[in-house]
Amino acid sequence: MFYIKTALQSGQCGSEGIFIDRCKEWFHQNYQVQHVFLTPSCTAALEMAALITEINHGDEVIIPSWTHVSTANAFVLRGAKIVFADIDPETMTINTEDVKRKISDRTKAIVAVHYGGYAADVVLLRQLCDTKGIFLIEDAAHSIGAGIKGRLQGIVGHLGCLSFHETKNIQCGEGGALLVNDPRLAGTAEIVFEKGTDRSAFLRGEVSGYEWQRPGSSFAMSNITAAMLLAQLQETESVNEHRRILWYSYRKLLKKIRNFNSLFTLPPLPPAEEEFNAHIFFIKAVDANIARKLVVDLNSDGIQAQFHYRPLHSSPYGSQFEGLCQNTELKCKRLIRLPLHSGMNENQVRRIVSVVEKLVKQK
Repeated sequence: MFYIKTALQSGQCGSEGIFIDRCKEWFHQNYQVQHVFLTPSCTAALEMAALITEINHGDEVIIPSWTHVSTANAFVLRGAKIVFADIDPETMTINTEDVKRKISDRTKAIVAVHYGGYAADVVLLRQLCDTKGIFLIEDAAHSIGAGIKGRLQGIVGHLGCLSFHETKNIQCGEGGALLVNDPRLAGTAEIVFEKGTDRSAFLRGEVSGYEWQRPGSSFAMSNITAAMLLAQLQETESVNEHRRILWYSYRKLLKKIRNFNSLFTLPPLPPAEEEFNAHIFFIKAVDANIARKLVVDLNSDGIQAQFHYRPLHSSPYGSQFEGLCQNTELKCKRLIRLPLHSGMNENQVRRIVSVVEKLVKQK
């Protein structure tokens, strides 16, 4: 509250101010990224990415069907044709081999979505994209503080998009960020960010007045929102560590349940060399009926458990686009998200596990 009060007292309530600057400095130091744009949402960051990469009518953009609709909307709004790629059945991240099969001479961009803290293989995808002249955009909405092969998720692709929605590890109600990792895109990014004008160049004294240069929009976060965000960013390490403790407690306790594997599978252990942020804890049932039964049992006991995305390729609007996604179809109705948030403790984890154990014993 101190930061928010300070922001209000400063009179800097718009898109410029000390907390905007301090949040950007946090990313400079922790992500080693020079160009960061704070946005009202991750959706806005994705829409910026579509404008920066000049997605146009007829361009193909490959995305996983297993993702939030914002991943697709940002590019559909530019006239792109979405091509759906399947997922890895264990981590639920985009399947690199399926991406390779779906690249065509019309592919303009690939959007790699990291899921629940697990990293998509963006290192390999970046190599593939560089070879073929395709943009790689990381949808790292789940990924604050999460790593991949010694780097952070969101800084391997040409562009990376982060979310600070209230459901995320680090949040400011609604917020996002665009990380520009390719310096060749930085100039375009700042024009798009400034409603399509060269206002940033004007503020640096490089031009005598600013003018409309290209399509853009109003993509800036407010200084007041940034004040809330900064307080959270400064606790990223401790928040993620607390979530990891809960995540591993879930896994350890569920693994001890006799015959657990007859009905459910545990999430894979993250690679030891990767920083895991434990954004989501999920288990997968052997079939959809078991999954539904567990969700009903948990909800009846006052525990909020739920499925996750409905695949975009089978949605009313998404069905017009191409892409067979067998793993997505198989896993989407079996994945159950168990509660995991920063206000939880291990006793609550034990209570939730006891409901799962009760169902296993009934079977």
